[in-house]
Amino acid sequence: MSEKSHFITIQDILSIRGALDKSKTLLVKHATNEYDLYKAYRTNREDFLEYQCHQGKDVFKGAEHIVSFIGEGSNRARFIGVFNVCDVTPLSEAQIDHLSSKPYNYLYTLEEDMRFADLKDRIMVDWGTSRIWHQKYGIEKEIIEILQGLHYRQFSDYLSFILSFRELEEIIINKYRDWKRALENVNCIYMIAYSFNKKQYIGSTSGAGGIWSRWTDYVKTNGTGGNKLLIECSNNDPNYTDHITFTILEILPRTISSQQAVQRENLFKDKLGSRAMGLNPN
Repeated sequence: MSEKSHFITIQDILSIRGALDKSKTLLVKHATNEYDLYKAYRTNREDFLEYQCHQGKDVFKGAEHIVSFIGEGSNRARFIGVFNVCDVTPLSEAQIDHLSSKPYNYLYTLEEDMRFADLKDRIMVDWGTSRIWHQKYGIEKEIIEILQGLHYRQFSDYLSFILSFRELEEIIINKYRDWKRALENVNCIYMIAYSFNKKQYIGSTSGAGGIWSRWTDYVKTNGTGGNKLLIECSNNDPNYTDHITFTILEILPRTISSQQAVQRENLFKDKLGSRAMGLNPN
């Protein structure tokens, strides 16, 4: 009879830093289509923590700690900290109406347990196929990845992300392997949206360096890429890089010629009106 293989779990790692009472600790995975949890956590952690403190039911009843995760597609979940459950307050109807249209009936006082602070954001676990978002601590969660820093959205596919400049800058500077490998291997039609004046810039890439090479240029030039109108925006807006986002509109072959890429680029300029109403000068 073969010996059962053992994998490393989040429980194994946390136990090294401090003991958690299994009977009074919950595993919690936050995931919703109605609230951009990743954006809140990445750009304003206080917003996320406020979200975590409000619950429709008394789900943390009897718990002294919760071990929190954010779901990141499929069965993956990112560890974001251990929190002490200090208190719970049932909310009045007036308070509920003020907070949200959703039925948040309980307000918890949660304080981060700093014994585990240096582990947060770095550990990815396999949550499993269960749809239950709060589970007993005794249900082991296998660690599937530990990276130097997970302060960025993990690459999933080319057409389903929007990156802030700060996110793109972090990805490029740190040469995160999943993004670098993906962006080097294809070219694209891309868009830079400038929220300050609600206009956009359409561009294309060609050549062996792929999207990675061109977007590296944007990081090096404070988000302008040498474009005349983007430079003007940057000069006139001291918070320019906080107002721009990057996304891909269409994937192009890595071997596409510059002429072919520009033809596709011009089509998207016409479709989106980025010459007459955007930031493309030609």
